[in-house]
Amino acid sequence: MKIRHKKLLILTLLCWNVFSADSVTMGVTGNIVASPCIFNGGNSNLDVNLGDIQATNMATPGSSSDPVAFNLLFTNCPAGTRSVTASFTGTPDPLAGPDYYLNSVRQPTWR
Repeated sequence: MKIRHKKLLILTLLCWNVFSADSVTMGVTGNIVASPCIFNGGNSNLDVNLGDIQATNMATPGSSSDPVAFNLLFTNCPAGTRSVTASFTGTPDPLAGPDYYLNSVRQPTWR
């Protein structure tokens, strides 16, 4: 019986070291991200009518037409939103430069 008590005492002392370990500091990181604004009522497409432009006015690389104003409608933005960043992408025109995009519509065949 005494041997059994000694074993139990030794086991208890060994376990005591586990429970009396040094404290540990743990760091937690993360980001709080706001929900995005809703663009154009939830429709991801926006059609901009450029009107009729004479083909002769667009005959050379770098040609342009008169600017056409259009609105970008953003709603249900998170509280505190002060600005929205928009970007436009396309295939740059190698002749006119990176500020101009190639027309992605094929020219009609005239007969």
